Order: sequence, then structure tokens, then C-alpha cells
Amino acid sequence: MAILFNDITERKAGELTLEQQIRQEYLLGDIAQEIRESLELHQVLRTAVNRVRDWLACDRAIIFRFQPTWQGEVVMESVGVGWLAIQSTNITDPCLEDRFIEPFRRGYVSVLNDICQPDLDPCYVEMLQAFQVQASLAVPILRGKTLWGLFIVHQCDTPRQWQAPEIAMLKRLTTQLGIAIHQSELYAQTRSELLARQEMQAVIEASEARFRSLSTAAPIGICQTTAEGLCLYANPRWCELSGLCPEDCLGDGWRQGVHPEDKKALTTAWANYLDDPRQPIPDFRLQTPTGVIHWISMRVAPILSPSGDTIGHVSTAIDITQQTHAQQALLASEQRLQGILDNAPAAVYMLDPDNRHVLVNQSYADLLASTPAALVGQTLHDLWPAEVADALVAQNRAVLASGQRLQFEDTVSLADGLHYYITAKFPLYDGAGNPYALCGISTDITERKRLEAQFYHAQWLENLGTLSSGIAHDLNNVLTPILTMAQILRLTQPGMDAKGQEKLDLIERSARRGASLVKQILAVTRTPNGHPIPIDPVALLWEEIALMQQSFPKTIQIYPDLPPSKSQTPPLGTIRIDPTYLHQIILNLGVNARDAMPQGGLLTLAAALVEVDEAMARRFPEAQPGAYLMITVADTGVGIPPDVQRQMFDPFFTTKAPGQGTGLGLATVRDLVKASQGFIQVLSQVGQGTQFQIYFPCITEPLPEPRPQLSPGTGQPQPSGATVLLVEDEALGRDMLQALLESHHYRLLLAQDGAAALAKYHQHRHRIQLVITDIMMPVLDGLTLIESLRSQDPQVPIIAFSGIPSHANFALAAGANVFLDKPFDAEALLNQVALALDPA
Repeated sequence: MAILFNDITERKAGELTLEQQIRQEYLLGDIAQEIRESLELHQVLRTAVNRVRDWLACDRAIIFRFQPTWQGEVVMESVGVGWLAIQSTNITDPCLEDRFIEPFRRGYVSVLNDICQPDLDPCYVEMLQAFQVQASLAVPILRGKTLWGLFIVHQCDTPRQWQAPEIAMLKRLTTQLGIAIHQSELYAQTRSELLARQEMQAVIEASEARFRSLSTAAPIGICQTTAEGLCLYANPRWCELSGLCPEDCLGDGWRQGVHPEDKKALTTAWANYLDDPRQPIPDFRLQTPTGVIHWISMRVAPILSPSGDTIGHVSTAIDITQQTHAQQALLASEQRLQGILDNAPAAVYMLDPDNRHVLVNQSYADLLASTPAALVGQTLHDLWPAEVADALVAQNRAVLASGQRLQFEDTVSLADGLHYYITAKFPLYDGAGNPYALCGISTDITERKRLEAQFYHAQWLENLGTLSSGIAHDLNNVLTPILTMAQILRLTQPGMDAKGQEKLDLIERSARRGASLVKQILAVTRTPNGHPIPIDPVALLWEEIALMQQSFPKTIQIYPDLPPSKSQTPPLGTIRIDPTYLHQIILNLGVNARDAMPQGGLLTLAAALVEVDEAMARRFPEAQPGAYLMITVADTGVGIPPDVQRQMFDPFFTTKAPGQGTGLGLATVRDLVKASQGFIQVLSQVGQGTQFQIYFPCITEPLPEPRPQLSPGTGQPQPSGATVLLVEDEALGRDMLQALLESHHYRLLLAQDGAAALAKYHQHRHRIQLVITDIMMPVLDGLTLIESLRSQDPQVPIIAFSGIPSHANFALAAGANVFLDKPFDAEALLNQVALALDPA
């Protein structure tokens, strides 16, 4: 046995719609009957408000008639028990004439679902509240083309969402009332004429009969045709929609009102229907002679004889212009929305409860190298790797379970590498409150992640630099007495034997080596300031080689293929770069080369002048033809595979084990080289080693002139017994400098910080001929001390010293004449003291 099931949902919906339409037709038919049976306008209006209030189940139905001033009076009312009766009330609305009269003339319907909606004028809300109104619906009553009044229904107990069928019914009703009003007024005029001219009775009765026949006109277009399709009758509504008079509609004349672009299709559809009445008539357009267009939905039914033969056809034409325009507007809105989504940088998608794609934008499709149309209907597991899809499905379950918007951070591997996303997901609900879909918006934050990592790395370097500066200051304070005391012993013990001199040399070399290490640490950890200047690259490369030789394993042989560094003339010319940038570039490449040779090998650091031609410039977007300095960092390590070479400059990309690399080293190198107008070429073979060739454009600018410092004269320093104010917070350093200067017959005033120094200077200003001060001190630092002294005495010589080389510019800018790096030679200090006291 077979059981067949048919889905009758649409049929049931159609039956309900038909039932509602039948009720409306009965209501309108009753009112039309009332109009036909009674020419008493008062009775017709009363019947209308009573029947409408009952049909709509509203609290009040009124008919409001306009006066010449466009204010008016409630001429008829049907009101529920307990609500305020307002019949015969004169209503004055100051906004009515300015804003609504003309729209009402054109058939505007005022739909107010809730008086508390934010766009209403407060005075209008107060007027409605005075009548206990929560929602209202107002439809114009037109007498011909004249605005006669309004049919208004009120909901007083609660706001109300007025439905389209209710609005349509009221519009049809007001058409009937307009006819009734017109009829009543004509009837009154006719009665007046009857009283005046009894002899015209027959003519008036004939006119009454014709008028009553017109009152049967329906609000939809109706045509009756022969079995062959020739028009026999067209009602006024059809004539109104087509713009044709009844006579012009007869025969095939009704086709004149069809829009030219629809005539062929409608003629074909009409012929098909005549052959087979089951064939539907498609929607079409009527166009009046004045150009007004109406969209028409037409239904046709055969008229059968008692024997069942088709003897004619009757058609109904419903004006669906508003619905059609609404559908077109909806389609345009959807197209605009899709355009917005497709141009949004974020990936936007919508999934059904089975994680099947319902909607995606272009950005989402781009992630999968596909198109939105190709992705719709596919599940997450169809498109993404299993582990990614599983994670996304778990997120979606959490969103649907919570019923709230949740945010996730996703990591996805795409064709160009790892990408990081911030994704906001939220459920979408239907009218019954059930979730029917989930929407996700994913924003790519890969670049932000890279910048955050660079920021944290820069913070780390800054913190390291701060720590290094403090350590360097303390170490230099330790190294300065050692170096200076060794020099003092050499000066004060001329009879020391060779073995003693050898030990002093060892102490002095060790102190100098320690000071050099401190300077190199400071150079590496100093935060880049991004101020390029002309530099001698060879001199800086020699510094890096010295640092690598002291810090790299002894299994790494470092070979410098460089010319000697000359103090005055750079052997390979100059380049423009922030020196710290070049330090960081060479150090990062050197560390990578070291790590590529875990068992040891050869690291070569070379530099040479090269010419970049047009062909090479085309290979590198950052390059320009011309002279370049090429710095090569080469190793004999494991080499870099081609697939790694394609990603090695990407932020966070690393082949090192977790915890052994940040993935920012080469990315930083690339950015610093690019910021210095350079470019990089990489040559590598697996098992053979790697060469990083960094190109910087050569410049013709000379090196910056060093700040002029006092230099020794031809004579020996003259121990004149001058008074010197010595400011040093370290007791050991202060004692050492005191011993050195007093051994050369200078008189010393001592201070342990800047505040004490200012006090001493104020007390002995007339005696003090020179100030020697440290920079980093408690209470009051050296820079503030220099500025204070310089403001009081622009002429007093000041020598500043510090274990932090970067303090030099600040000290000289504050007003110091000379700056010395700790640790310094005793002879250099004595020469600068002598020159400061006797500059001539």
C-alpha cells in the first residue's frame, strides 16, 4: 500500500487569505448595500463606523470632516465602553495643513502604531493622549478629487501594529464612502431641485437610477469578455487604471492601456489562456495616456453555460504597484547590502544551525581563493581543515547556547602564511524567537599582532638598554679608579722595575678591555632613534667584529674581509644611516649565522663598493641604478631551503625551536634596511651556507665634524694652584680624582651630588676656577647642575664625565665645555683641566 502526502501549506494560506478577503467583501458589500438602500448620509456613516469598529476590534472609529480652514469636527463616532466619546468635538491640529493636507489629497494613509515612537511632534502626542489614543490609522475620504475628511480608527488600550489587509480594507471603504458622500450631496441637490421643479421628476428619477448603478462599482478592475476574448464591459476602476473610457475598452480596445513593453508577452499569455484556462496570466503594467503606470495582478475565470460550455470570461485586476515597488526596493536594498559586504575588509559570513554557509562576502571567499556563490551551501568541514573546522563548530555551539555575541581569536594557516583574526559571532532569531542562523565577522589582526610584538620587543630592548646603562655606569665607576690609579702609579713611581711596570700594563689593559666591552654592550642595547647621519661603515663593522669575537663561541672563526679603518678618511666612503640601525642589522645577521653553524664554521664579514645597473634595479623595487656599498655576512652553515626563503622575512616566522627565537630578527633587518633606502639579496644553498648581501646607497657627504675639544698646547700643564670644584657621588672615584689633581698642585673642593655642589659654589664662587662633574648622581644630577651653574656664570669652565656615552650630547647642550667618557686617561683629564684653566 502506498501513502502519498501533499504539502497544502500554500493552499491553506491561500484559503485564509481568501477567507479574509471574503469577510472584507461582505463588509464592503453590506456597506455598499446600505449606501444603495439609503441616501441618508448620517445613517451610512453610522453604519460604517459601527461595522468597522466591530470588524477591526478597535476602541474607537470616527469620521472627521474638514472645514474650509482645514480644522474639523468629528461628525460620526463609534466608541467602546469606558473610552472618551469625542463626537461633535472640534479638533485643531497646527501641523495638519502644512504637512498632511496635500499628501492626504494624493491618497496618503497615516499609520501610527505607537504614539511613543520618537519621530512624533510632542504637541501631536499630547493631543492624541488627550483622546486616550495609543495607536491610530487615518485614511482620507475623497469626494471626487476633493479631500472631504478622514476615516480614523483608534486603539486606546495599547499600541497596535496595523496590518496591510486592514489598511487596504479601509482604503476600499473610504472609496465607497466618497461615493456615498457624493451621492448624498447630489441627492440633497436633487431633492432641492425636485422641490423647485416638480416637472423634472422623471429626469431626476432616471439620474438616480444611473447613479445607483454606478455605486455597485468595485474597487478592483473588472472586465467581462466573450468566449473569444473580446471585451463587453469594463468597470470604472479598470478605466481608471488604464486611463481609457469604457467605450475604448470594448472589443480589443482594452489592449491599448497595456504598457508597450508588456503587450507582446500579455497577448501571448492571453492566447494561451483562451486555449487552456489553467494557464496563468503573468503580472503586467497598464499605462495611462498621461504616463501613469500601474502594476496589475490579473486573475481570469470562465463563465459557463448551464451545459458547461464557456460562453465568456470575467477578469479581476488588482493594483499591485505598491507591492511591486516594495519588492524592487527590497531587491535593491539586498544588492546594496551585498555590495557593502563584498567591499568590507572584514570577512563576513552567515551559517545555518548545521554550519552550512548561507551568505558570505568577497573577503571571506578570498581567504579560500573562491567566490561567494561557490561557497554558499557548503559546510565548514567542506572548506576548512578538520582541526580548524572543529574549532569553529565548537565556537558556534557556544554562541548558540549562550544566545549572546561572543568574541574569539583565531589562528588560520592560509596560502601566504599564518593569519590572526578577531571574530565576533552572534545568533540571528526569527519572529518566534528561535535562532535560525549565526553571523560571524572576522577582522585580520596579523599586522596588529606584528606591531604589538615589535612594540614589546622594542620595550624589551628599551628595558635592556636602561638596565645596561645602569650597569655600565656602575662598571665604569669601578673601572675608572683602576685605570686612573694605574696611571697615577706609573707617573708617581718612575723608579718602578720592569716587573712592576708589566703588572701595571696588565691592570691598565684589563681595565681598558672592560671599558670597551661596556661601550659595545651599550651600542647594541641602545634604542634606535631613527636619525640617519653620514657614517663610516667600515669603522662600525670593525666594532661589530670585535664584539662578535668576544661573545661568539670559539668554534666560530670570524674572518673580516675589510680595509683598515682610517680615522680621517672612510676607506669605502660614507653611507647615510642611523648607526644603531646598522649595529642591529649586523648583529641580527651575525647571530643567525652563528646559529646556522652549531658545530662551528667560518663567518665572513665583508664590504665593497659596487655599481647597481638597470637590470638589477628592476629585480629589487627598492633599488635605484647607481653606486652602492655592499655589506656581506656569509656563513658556512646548513643553508636555507627555498620554501623557507619565501617566508623568512615574515614577522613571527622562525624555524627555531620554541623559546629559541621570536621570528622578528630578519623582519627587523628588512625594515631597518628599507628605512635606510637599502635592499637585501640572499644567496643560499642547503648544506653549503648562506650569504646576506645588504646594499646601501653611497653618498658624497663627509662625516660630521666632531665637537671641538680642548687639546693640549705645546707647553706642559702649569700647576698654578687653581681651585677646582669636583662633583662625584662615588667615594672611590672622588678620592682617586682628588689624589690625581692634588698631586698636580690643584686645590680641591669636593661635593657628593649636585645640590651639595651648588651650595659649595655659592659659598666659594670667587675662588672656584673650574668645575668637574659626573652626570648620574642622586639628589641633583649633573645635567641640572650644569644648567644652574651656566645660568649663574656663563664663563666658568665645566668638564663633564659619565660612563654612558650618550650623555655627551646632553651635557654639551646643557653648557659643558668638555665631555669625557669613563674610564678616561689621567693624562687626558690633566690636559683638559690645564686647557680649561688656560685656554690660550
